[in-house]
Amino acid sequence: MPKTPTAKRDASRLAGAFISSPLEVDTGDSNAPALLRREGLAVQLDCSLRMIDRLQNQGMPCVFVGRSRRFIFTEVVAWLKRKGAR
Repeated sequence: MPKTPTAKRDASRLAGAFISSPLEVDTGDSNAPALLRREGLAVQLDCSLRMIDRLQNQGMPCVFVGRSRRFIFTEVVAWLKRKGAR
């Protein structure tokens, strides 16, 4: 079966590319946002990891969990809208 972009996204999701979606977060606080890894953000935005790196260099908002970067999807989308990106 040939790899298609959709199959690649589905494989990333199954491989645990993101920690959780907003619907799957169980932190006890219903207002807590989901934290996405770089790969999960790429899946959600339907872009490459290289594009995520470029956006990071341009100041895309992130939070650190230890030494690892995580992204709050709603903050990233708001930042992209302010920046004028599609």
